[in-house]
Parts: sequence; structure tokens; C-alpha cells
Amino acid sequence: MKKFIAVLMLVSLIAVFFAGTVAFGESAQQQFVVDKFNAFGTVGESELQRLNTLANEIYRKYDYAIYYIVTDNLTGLTNQEYAKLWFMENSPCEDGVVFVDYVYKDYAYEMYYAGSAISTIKPEYETIRKAYYDADTYPIGCEEILKAVSAILDKTPAEKLHAEPTAEEKKAAEEEVAGNSSPSGRAVDKAGLLKASELKSLNEKLDALSDSCDNDITVVTDRALEGITATEYAARHFVLNGYGRGSNHSGVMLLYLSDSKEWYIIPLGDAKAAFTDAGLEFINGELEFEMLMGKYPDAFVRFGDLANDFLLKAKDGKPYDTGDLPESTAQQVVNNPNEITERNGNFRQVLKWIVIAVLIVAAGFAIWYLVKLIREQE
Repeated sequence: MKKFIAVLMLVSLIAVFFAGTVAFGESAQQQFVVDKFNAFGTVGESELQRLNTLANEIYRKYDYAIYYIVTDNLTGLTNQEYAKLWFMENSPCEDGVVFVDYVYKDYAYEMYYAGSAISTIKPEYETIRKAYYDADTYPIGCEEILKAVSAILDKTPAEKLHAEPTAEEKKAAEEEVAGNSSPSGRAVDKAGLLKASELKSLNEKLDALSDSCDNDITVVTDRALEGITATEYAARHFVLNGYGRGSNHSGVMLLYLSDSKEWYIIPLGDAKAAFTDAGLEFINGELEFEMLMGKYPDAFVRFGDLANDFLLKAKDGKPYDTGDLPESTAQQVVNNPNEITERNGNFRQVLKWIVIAVLIVAAGFAIWYLVKLIREQE
């Protein structure tokens, strides 16, 4: 009886272990096929599971991430911008392709290629496109894409499978994503607040400061966030336009929104360590006067200098924080009553002379009109 119980317990333990292993394997499976529009219909769940299994087999065999996404909302991005951002945020490896089927337009064949896929898969664009468009449904189309890509990778020589694409190939691929609307500098003025000369000067300043601290310091103006957070806005801007130093895309952005007159300072990557809560509060205080007065060029330059100072200070592992903040020029202005009194006195003087001038003109007009009436009566 004891032997039977022991065997039973052993079988139970094996069963539990096996079930746990299976469950872990299922949870660890990457989600390469995503249906955000319910385009797969009633067969959605089973088809998604089957196609994700196929995509995961490709990933494990070739170390390529092949994404297929159906969506009705590109969140304000172009199809390829959306695809690039998706790959950057989700891919478990460096090489792969993202197919985004935007249901309102036939854009699915405009694919985004990452890493060695630029030289291995991109040249087979027409083959993949034909396989997709010959399919009758979304699930079949997705399966045809995965099969076509698998066949391409299967015939690719091992030494070329993860080979670095040439500089020319990389440039051509990035130009396809960027199109003609890609920002051309670390300062981007979408809200139209700066003169051309001011924007040029600011870009030169930010370029020099970014090299100084080995972090990208950027300034962007726009009208509104359009349904996303400031951090999401900054992350997109960095990813889509190639900003950010190192593998963590480190840098900091000052984002100003003209509709609401709000601004945000968003550190990204390793730069987050340089900007403590006290540090961010300090910088906001330094910029407040120029921002509220509409002195945007001065505020943006001041931000660049402060960001550079904070990033350099943090390189020794001791960022600016409470009790260890730089001297505040904004505080000096507030604490200088003579300067404030002088400004107020000058304003009163000007206002006084304007009032006197208006009274003189009014008196002159009244005298002229009175003389005119007297002459008419004579």
C-alpha cells in the first residue's frame, strides 16, 4: 500500500511539473501576430494562437521577429513609422520585419525592415506582397506572409542571415520610413514660434551641447499631444528620428505645446538618472519667466545649457538634487527688489506721459471745436 501511494505521488508530481512547463512555454511565447480590429472574426482566438505559434517557430529557428498587425488606428503616424516604433518597443531581437495592415487603406505591403532583414527580406518584397494579396482572408494572408518569409530565410546562406546591411541599404530603408516629413535637427518648431535664424542658431547650440554631454538634448514645439502622453511623444520622436545616445537611446526633450501653453521636460534612457524630481522642479522654475513672457528663444537656449550642466554633473554618479542644486538666476531676479522697483517705475513713467499726451490732444481738439462754434455764431 505504501509503495502504491509513493508511486501515485511521484506520478502526480511529474504531471504537475509537465503542466507547469507547458503553461510556462505558452506564457513565454512572443505575440508576433496582433489583431487590434477583430479582423479575424469568430475564428480570432484559435487563428491567432496558431499563427503566433508559426511566427515563434521562425523566431526560434532564425532569430528573426516577424510581426503582423491589423489595426484601424495608426495614432497619428504613417504606416511605416507605426511599424518601426512597434518593432523598437516590442522586438526580442535585432532582425525582423513588421507588416502593418491599416484596414482603411491598402498599406500592408509597405513593410518596415530591421537589421539584416534590410538585405535578406527587403529584396523579396514583390514575392511577399503577391503572396499576401492572393489570400482571401486576414488569417490566410498572415500565414502566407510567414511562409514566404520562412522560405526566404531558409534559402539565405548562414553567413548572410545576420550580416550587417551596407550603409547604402540602411540609408535607403530609413528614407522610406522618414519620407519627406522627417525633422532635420534637434530643435523642431512645429508650432511656428521661432524665426528661421533663431531655429538655426538653436540647432547649432543643441548639437554642440549634445556632443559635450554625450546625450541628445532636443527641443520640440507642437500644438497639442493628440491623445498621447508627453513621455510617449518624446519616445516616438527619439525612435522615429534616430535620436538618443547608446543602446538605451539616452537624452532629454523640452516639449512646448502652444495651444495650452504647457511645457514638459522628458528625460529618456540613461539620462533619467540625471534629472531628479528636485532637479526638474528647479529647471522648470528657471524657464518659467521666459516661457510665460513668450521669450521662447531665450528659454530654449537656457534649457539646453541647464540640461547639459545636469547631464555632466550626473556622470560622477551624483546628480543635482535637494540641497545640491546650482545657483538660481531666476531666484536672483525675484530677490532683487531694486530691479523690480526700477522696472515698475519705468513703466509708470511711460504710462504717465502717454496719458499727458492724450489729454493735450483732447484739449487741443476741444479748443479748436469751441473756436469753430463761436465763429459760426458770429
